[in-house]
Amino acid sequence: MKREVKAFAPASVSNVACGFDIMGFALDQPGDVVTLRPNASPGIRITVNGTAANAISTDPSKNTAAAPVAAMLKQNAAGIGVDIEIEKKKKELAR
Repeated sequence: MKREVKAFAPASVSNVACGFDIMGFALDQPGDVVTLRPNASPGIRITVNGTAANAISTDPSKNTAAAPVAAMLKQNAAGIGVDIEIEKKKKELAR
């Protein structure tokens, strides 16, 4: 049994109309692959790989990928941690 979950997060374009944020759309490429893995140590650890990796914070309090994971851990009080791996600018999710 796999002990990880992967999701492709497409890049998006917003502010398509003239000066108003009324419409946006997702792009097929580029995008990020986010992988979550359980960890026996409590807390959230983030690693970032790929293009623009240096520009992305690995501090869970400053990275939006950690927000839903933190809420899940708080609600379930499971006593475990989660490792989040973010692969920047992937064209597609490897199958």
